[in-house]
Amino acid sequence: MPNWACANYVASGDRVELEELVRTLNTMPNLLPDTPSGFGRYWLGNLFGAFGMTLEQIESSGISCRGTFDPDFCAVACLCGPDVDESSEFCLSDDGRLRFSTISAWDKCDDVDSLIVERFPLVSLAWSVTDEFGNFHYTHNPDGLTELPAFALNGLLYSEDDLDELAADLRAFIDIPEGANAEFFRSDAVRNKIDAYNGACSDGDETITLDVFEHIYDIMSMPSSLVSKGLLETSKNLRKTLERLQSL
Repeated sequence: MPNWACANYVASGDRVELEELVRTLNTMPNLLPDTPSGFGRYWLGNLFGAFGMTLEQIESSGISCRGTFDPDFCAVACLCGPDVDESSEFCLSDDGRLRFSTISAWDKCDDVDSLIVERFPLVSLAWSVTDEFGNFHYTHNPDGLTELPAFALNGLLYSEDDLDELAADLRAFIDIPEGANAEFFRSDAVRNKIDAYNGACSDGDETITLDVFEHIYDIMSMPSSLVSKGLLETSKNLRKTLERLQSL
């Protein structure tokens, strides 16, 4: 069984394309009916099916899609794998953005990101991803959206909207100043406090692990309208794979 990774997404951009993305996600063909995988209606591979690929083509293409979409923006990875309410559907938030999650084997599914920005060129994706054991913490958040996970304290996730809660939970161990902002929790000052606390712990004492999501530059989450075609195709050969398989 794989380690399960959960990526929380915020899709922004042209409202018409976002509405079409919502419609596509809600009406994807179910290519895995009655199979033991349990991915069902929101299997990641179904998005490729929505654009004409058969199950056989997906399986032979090398596309990574072992996992599922989840309309719940607050989904988290867990030992038992995806647990999606398939009666729930995707919809735009009041601010016109689309928020959702994916749960996939080992890591975020870059092939799905590639497909979305190819088919919806005026849509951009911001995301944060970690796995069930906290082996990595990455984010692509060029607009500084405060609702995406940004910190993990002993395995619990916090966004920049949750800083008061993060400060309160850390105060069980170390002194945190009132009004501490996101940059404080990313600073050497808080890291030094944590190191000093952990260094003074005796066997059996609870230690502190504060992980900061590392920002990475992700060309595949950018609108393809802002990326040269040559660079996009160099980064991913998904378009060529789709065209070749659909011509079979």
